[in-house]
Amino acid sequence: MMSSGNTRPGPGRRILPRTAVCLLLLFLAHLAADWYMAESRPGFFLHDDGNEYLAGVRSFMENGTFMAGEERYYEAPRSRDIPEAFRPPLMAFLAGLIAKLLRDPLAAAAVFTALSATFLAWAVFLAGKRLGGTWAGLIAAAIVTFHPLFLTFSLRFSSECFFLLMLAVFILAWTWTESRPKYAVMGVAAALACGVRPTALLLLPAFGVFQLIRCACGGFLRDDAAPGVKKTLLNYAVYAAAFLLLLSPLCIRNHINYGAWNPSGCLGGFNLFVGNNRDNALAYRASGGKEFLAHQNDGWDRAIAFAKAMPCDLPPPEQDRLFREAAMEEIRSMGAGEFCRMSAAKAWHFVRPWPLHGAHPPAVFWLIALSELVLFAAGAAGIWILRKERTFLLLLLMILCVGWSAHTFVHLQMRHRVPFLDLPLVLLAGVTFGRLLERVRSRLESRFPVRR
Repeated sequence: MMSSGNTRPGPGRRILPRTAVCLLLLFLAHLAADWYMAESRPGFFLHDDGNEYLAGVRSFMENGTFMAGEERYYEAPRSRDIPEAFRPPLMAFLAGLIAKLLRDPLAAAAVFTALSATFLAWAVFLAGKRLGGTWAGLIAAAIVTFHPLFLTFSLRFSSECFFLLMLAVFILAWTWTESRPKYAVMGVAAALACGVRPTALLLLPAFGVFQLIRCACGGFLRDDAAPGVKKTLLNYAVYAAAFLLLLSPLCIRNHINYGAWNPSGCLGGFNLFVGNNRDNALAYRASGGKEFLAHQNDGWDRAIAFAKAMPCDLPPPEQDRLFREAAMEEIRSMGAGEFCRMSAAKAWHFVRPWPLHGAHPPAVFWLIALSELVLFAAGAAGIWILRKERTFLLLLLMILCVGWSAHTFVHLQMRHRVPFLDLPLVLLAGVTFGRLLERVRSRLESRFPVRR
């Protein structure tokens, strides 16, 4: 029986308030930075399509709807506002709930971004802790907070931060004990990721392939918890049911508005065109960043001109179809050899550690290049440390292949690769530096024992 005179709180009682305080301080720091950016540098804060998401937030705050707002550069001319058809409305809904309380869409966007960045660090900490201990979790959380690329996304109202959060939750859920709820949570996280970036739709078939490999190659993977065929199918059914159930309202909405059972929106055709036109093929032959961007801008200009030449008020699904047809015509005109060469160049562009030389100021180039090289090196060391955890490494490889394949075929910017490649590297780097720190501390303690 516990003594009634012992009033000292145990470790379990101390850790929750400590965690809550740390998360609150982190949230306040993010909020101050995001609020400053939103008010003083709105161009930076809304740089990555933020204006389009903000239009949805404003629409939901004022009318409880998700309208597109002003005509966009990739749309056919239109004479009226229309329901949002190009961007999934999940971010507008979540930030819109905050906007209904604050009555200020921009402030709500800052709060939403700060919350996403804070919970991202927490999810990464928990996943890193499960993989390599407390120090691994703390270091991984520090990297995802202060690394130049992740820090940039935490200061912008774009899809990156929330998408990163959902992928981190997806990975975190995998580290839980084998159970059906684990697969339901993973399905929910994947569906929510798809609710802001349609690329995550590929997580539905990809996770099925992953489970089949796990089932068939349990001996090679050294997976003691590898399920049999029946259990594999049941677990995947739970995952797929959660994924599809959560995504179904978006499909129903798009069907009601535009007659298309399409959960990914109508921007895929435009992205397919800008990623596979002849100007983009020339860009990937360029010798420097300035020439690369010049060719890509030519391709974007042609895509915009193509959109504006469409009939006025053409339905978004029809615009999407025309862009897909135009993209396939571009691919046919460049030939199989040139298309394969461009695709190989895009694949390398997706995974290389350094950004394109000449596309950024020298200071920015070296800041990103050096921080990425360190992250890649530490991530490679983390793979070696976790070499016996083959199933987990296969999961990270699956996540990489989802983003790699999608963006190699469609359209690619550096920010598109960060969730699929850099986020897993953050966890692996946390394990590497955590292990290194533990060894240094152990040696110091053996050399300089503390007298008690």
